[in-house]
Amino acid sequence: ICMVVFYGVYRIASITRRQQYGILRAIGMKKGQLQKMLLLELYQIYGVSVPVGVGMGLLISHFILTISGDKDIDIYLYNKKVEFDMIVPVWQIIICVMITACLVGGVGYMTGRTMMKAAIIESIAGTRSLGSDNRSLFHIRLSGSKTGTIFRMGCKYIFRDIKTSILIILTISLGMTLFTGLAY
Repeated sequence: ICMVVFYGVYRIASITRRQQYGILRAIGMKKGQLQKMLLLELYQIYGVSVPVGVGMGLLISHFILTISGDKDIDIYLYNKKVEFDMIVPVWQIIICVMITACLVGGVGYMTGRTMMKAAIIESIAGTRSLGSDNRSLFHIRLSGSKTGTIFRMGCKYIFRDIKTSILIILTISLGMTLFTGLAY
């Protein structure tokens, strides 16, 4: 779930930096160098995020154990006092960190490939190729009213960048699933 949100945020951030990538390519940076730069940038962010995230998770777990009162409850099992203590699943955390590292690399690779598909001039100008606009199902000229025009423009931009639209739908759906599930 977190990787879907991460991919969406990173995709939107990289789309806003498309002109910068185009300028770097125009002054001579090769596609492989730009791909490497994107991956290094992501792994630098990842390297800072992992210790902070694991540390905050451990602190929150300890805080919840303390405020729930479970740490102070006296429970006896076979006439011996049993104390509650926080159990840290070290191996599960390590495996999760490694899987996340692989997924972050995949996100960086896919985003880099997407950025490299556009021509340098299109990246700098922020335009798309002419062929993509001709395939639109929602022609503005065919709308009969203001509402129809606004609706057609909305649909046109949703279908123009279908990956981002699907990602936003997934993110909202996952968020609603989490909120609904946590309400119980």
